[in-house]
Formats: sequence, structure tokens, C-alpha cells
Amino acid sequence: MSNADATATSLTAPLIDTLPSGLVVDSNPNAGTTCVGGIITAAAGGSTVTLTGGAILANSSCTVTVDVTAPSGGNYINSLAVGGLQTDKGSNTASAIATVTVLPPAGVALGKAFSPATINAGGFSTITITLNNPNSTIATLTAPLIDYLPSGLVVAGTGPNASTTCGGTFTANTGNSKVTLTGGAIPANGSCKVQFDVTAPSGGSYLNSLTAGALKTDKGSNANPAVATLTVTPPRDHCAHVEQVFPSGDYQCGLVLDHYHYLEQ
Repeated sequence: MSNADATATSLTAPLIDTLPSGLVVDSNPNAGTTCVGGIITAAAGGSTVTLTGGAILANSSCTVTVDVTAPSGGNYINSLAVGGLQTDKGSNTASAIATVTVLPPAGVALGKAFSPATINAGGFSTITITLNNPNSTIATLTAPLIDYLPSGLVVAGTGPNASTTCGGTFTANTGNSKVTLTGGAIPANGSCKVQFDVTAPSGGSYLNSLTAGALKTDKGSNANPAVATLTVTPPRDHCAHVEQVFPSGDYQCGLVLDHYHYLEQ
């Protein structure tokens, strides 16, 4: 606000700046003014900023500053209309317009892996789900992240080693085919993990996937699925007697005669 007059000018009515839809006062408004004696009102989360009272010194100017934010990307045009500034020296005859461009948040992402990727039937493998956040502020989960295991694959027996570094509540019950992360957050410019053990009684290839959109946060959802495959080697036939073991780990069964039957012959 400028005053080209040789004497100071005082505001005769509050100066009210109404923010465009989607733009709000930041949680830390950091509001201030250099207009002598003026009082700033800028409530966190609000859509108006008000200067009440105050004066602009002779041949000088003064400012009102406040931090604002927007959760969504776009161009936000903020304007003060003609006559918005009212003083004892008159009002502004031209509008004041400014535009802020807000970039949309970078998308969060999911990754998934089995370790080891191949096990024997009845063995254990650890699933690690990695939640990534490339944004400069934390990404908070807005809905539960649910991983449905493929048919035949279940959370492992006693001590499934279920854990998370994401906070929230992680549920992975032994014998179940579903695990859930409720709540939690992903660090800024970082990642966090969910881990648990699984097992399968039968051989086969088990494809486990989290679909696009499975991870929902205040920074958006994952655009791509997270997929991993576990190979389970079927159980070998049991032998009464192992005749030979090969370097590959395969073996050849031999016949064991009943001791008493052998003696009778």
C-alpha cells in the first residue's frame, strides 16, 4: 500500500483480502504488517486476511504479509478490488492482482519383494512392502493399506515377524491371507516398510500384488501396482532309505527289506 501524499494517511475501514477457493492461511500464518498501528487477523485454515486500523506514512508504503497454502495443484488468482483500501486520503482506483502457481504433489509409490524368493513347501519367506514418498513433507495414510495374499499363501506360523516402520497399526494374524496397515505416515523425501513372514504348504508360483491406488495418502495414491512372485518347491516323496544324494540336492530312494522278513528267507 502506497501513499504519495506529504502527510500520513490512516485507514478508515478494514482492508479485507478474500483468498480464492482452495487457497487458505497456513497452519503457521507468520502474519505481519509494517503499517503503523495496524492489526492483522489471519486465522490458520481461514480464507480471509484482514488489516484493521493502521496508517501509511507520508511519501511511503507499508505491507501486509501472511503465509498461505493449497492442498491441490493449480493457478490461484488473488485480487483486491477497486475501493478495497479506504483511507482518509481516498481509496485505491486500480485493483491489485497476483497469481500463485501450486505444483501438484509428487506421487507416492509402493514396492514389494519376497526374501528369499524361492522356498520349500512349508518354509518361510519374508514379504517387504516399501512405501515411498518423494515429497518435502510427510505423507499421511488416509485409508488402510490392505495386502490380500494369493490363494494358498498365508501369514506364517508362530512369530510371523510382523513389523512396520511407518507407525500406525499393523495387523498380520497367523494363518490369515490378509494383512492391514491402518494409519501411519511416510517420512518426507523418504520411505518406510512393512514386513511379515508367509508360508505355503504346496508347491507353485504365488503372485502377490498391490493394485494402483492401494496406498491412499494426503499426497495422493500410488499410480503403479507393486508385484512380487514367490516360488515354492513342492515337497519331495518320503523315502524309507536314501540310497544316493546328488550335488544338486536331489536324491535316489532305495529299498529297505524288513529285517525279520530277511532273516526268515
